[in-house]
Amino acid sequence: MSPDENPVGDNDLYTNLLAQWSQNGRQWVGKAQYYLPKDDKGFLTYDNDAMRGYKQAAAVLSIYPLQFPDAEKQAKTMMERFESKVIKNGPAMTDAVHATIWARLGEKVKAYEAWKKSWVPFTTHPQRYFSEKARRQRTFFYTGAAGSLNTVLYGFAGFRISREALAGASYSQKLRSGSFLSVKPCLPESWKSIEMKNVKIDGQEYSFRITSKGVSVSQKKSGTH
Repeated sequence: MSPDENPVGDNDLYTNLLAQWSQNGRQWVGKAQYYLPKDDKGFLTYDNDAMRGYKQAAAVLSIYPLQFPDAEKQAKTMMERFESKVIKNGPAMTDAVHATIWARLGEKVKAYEAWKKSWVPFTTHPQRYFSEKARRQRTFFYTGAAGSLNTVLYGFAGFRISREALAGASYSQKLRSGSFLSVKPCLPESWKSIEMKNVKIDGQEYSFRITSKGVSVSQKKSGTH
């Protein structure tokens, strides 16, 4: 079943990739190689995808959060193919996914516009409760709220945890698990900085000050894992 939920098609890209990643010990190299739907331009959402429309983000989830290398290489093409085809009254988390990917591509304006769409229409409740749909208040929708926050962390601030350090990152640190924490900011033009204190990642505690010019980090050991 695709994350899209509306259509039913064989060999959903996200589902097959998640199965492949899991079977290979949560990494992209290994013996398990699942069939991935594609055409002459790149990946599709599922077999025989007519690309007419989608309820929510699906194929682009291979870019983020899965960080599948081959999808990341064609991220801009995939965004140009799929982003505009999501229905207008879809659930909140779609725009947050799009915003995060655009930020990772360095597209500040597109990222900021998508991020505002990910929360402004969904927080019209008098107490700013986060709704699943923009046209109908059904709260509290944690997936949408978390998606908007993820864009700040993994898009604008530029956090990334992966097997290898990210090329061009302003900061990279090898974690206890063997993975790397990389920070490659893409702040909106109207933002001066992002500051985060006492962030615990893999048994280490960090404080970050992130600007468009770079990243300053202080680190101390933490017993919390």
